[in-house]
Amino acid sequence: MLEEAVRLQPQQMSLHARLARAYIDLERREEAITELDALGELQLDAGFGEQARKTIQYIISMKPENVEAYQQLLSRI
Repeated sequence: MLEEAVRLQPQQMSLHARLARAYIDLERREEAITELDALGELQLDAGFGEQARKTIQYIISMKPENVEAYQQLLSRI
């Protein structure tokens, strides 16, 4: 249901956050990172730099394969 809601309303930050949390709870790490990445982009686009910073830090803590790219992004925020 959350996946469909995100598909229908891709600009809703709260939906991405809830879907990411659901994926984390289900131990679906890659999907969670994808949703958190989308959330971070929306936060940056909306001017919520501090929230985006926290989101990117959380992604880094999940040790994604491309962690260096997230670290570079974090240094630019």
